[in-house]
Amino acid sequence: MKDVWPVLMAPQSVIRYGIVAVAADVISLIDHEDRRRSVGCKPFSKRRTGESCADDEIVVHQSMLGTKRFIVCDGGYTPGAQSRNEVGYVLRNHAIVVGLHLRWDGVWQRPQHILSRLAQDCSVIVVEEPVAGTRDLDEILRTDGVTVVRPHRRVTKCDEPVDAATLRAVTRLLGNQAPIVWLYTPMMMLLVGQFPGAPLVYDCMDDLASFAMAPRGMRAREALLLSEASLVFTGGRSLFAERASYGGKVRLYASGVDFDFFSKASSQPRHPALARSRRPIFGYVGVVDERIDLPILRALAGATAGTVAVVGPTAKIDPATLPRARNLDYLGLRPYAELPSLLRTFDVALMPFARTESTRSISPTKTLEYLAAGLPVVSTAIPDVVAEYRDVVRIASSVPDFVAQSLAAAESGGDPALGRAHAKVRSWDAIVERMKSDIQCLLEDAEDEDVSVEVTSGTA
Repeated sequence: MKDVWPVLMAPQSVIRYGIVAVAADVISLIDHEDRRRSVGCKPFSKRRTGESCADDEIVVHQSMLGTKRFIVCDGGYTPGAQSRNEVGYVLRNHAIVVGLHLRWDGVWQRPQHILSRLAQDCSVIVVEEPVAGTRDLDEILRTDGVTVVRPHRRVTKCDEPVDAATLRAVTRLLGNQAPIVWLYTPMMMLLVGQFPGAPLVYDCMDDLASFAMAPRGMRAREALLLSEASLVFTGGRSLFAERASYGGKVRLYASGVDFDFFSKASSQPRHPALARSRRPIFGYVGVVDERIDLPILRALAGATAGTVAVVGPTAKIDPATLPRARNLDYLGLRPYAELPSLLRTFDVALMPFARTESTRSISPTKTLEYLAAGLPVVSTAIPDVVAEYRDVVRIASSVPDFVAQSLAAAESGGDPALGRAHAKVRSWDAIVERMKSDIQCLLEDAEDEDVSVEVTSGTA
């Protein structure tokens, strides 16, 4: 056989089009794994006849093995062309269209962490549920690398949050980009219908149908979404177990943490909002809704000379029902950037969730954030918390036990290094990279359905 190197120049110039070009007489080499592993590391001067001299030979061979799309091509070599096999590369011709039940500028949690990272590789268009307004319009916000569509409607419908006007706005923003539909709520299935044939990803972060005020028909719509989705990511063990029957497309990606951001808490100044509060300070960060066990807050405030601090917005419950005490402070929603300083001010971090149907499947993101900040953590016996963190989180079985565990944690402190070690290996960056790899395989598999091998004469 002739020397292979002139032939393997061609792929680099056409990888950008999703095609790997080889000559007819070297197609038999493409599945030879040993060549891919050994040849690419050899200096040019020491290669034998028949070994490639392409600068990025490993890239070329990986592309051949990964795409299964071959066409004879003469063409020239473009040094430094980007590998089609690089994780995230195939996303760059796509836009992710997201259906989100939360406010992007609300509490920063799983969707914001994931989507802001994906936005580094492709366009991300987030469609929120409508807000009440005096006139109908679709507000377009650009923040954190994503584009947010916030519909304002004189009449809002929780069971049909996406309407024709919103679909038109999204389609205009999408332009010529290929869509990937990514849903956090089953109630936005109209986005799927707007882009038929687009890959569909369901990132299941909560069992929303079990929440208070869930729209009618949500459980049935989720079953439809699970059936139609190309990929299903689940945010915790319980969520995964309940949806695993839908097959190998269901993946467990439990919540992660921005470790560098939260681990700097110990070097932050104490937050001014709690500067005059008596210590110890028992703190909770998150939404205050029907999932919070309010008697725990009342009992803890009554049992300590210190302070119970609650940071976050109130939702789906009447604020008048919140327990009140001189040492129970509600600080409301605070900017994400303030969280390290707030956690620096806490002595004990709380997860006072009620044991109800709505908390049966939750996997709280705040667990790892607390641990990364070096805080002792006390939680009720939420199944995912017990399964994942029993060795680093104090688990309480009742209201009196929660109070006792919190007071003991304030007294002894615990070992922050153990909790930090637990958090450090669960980064959002690593989770999103694995998600991108799954999406890349999904897109390449879709391409392979249309692949044909065209062999014509080529010149080596």
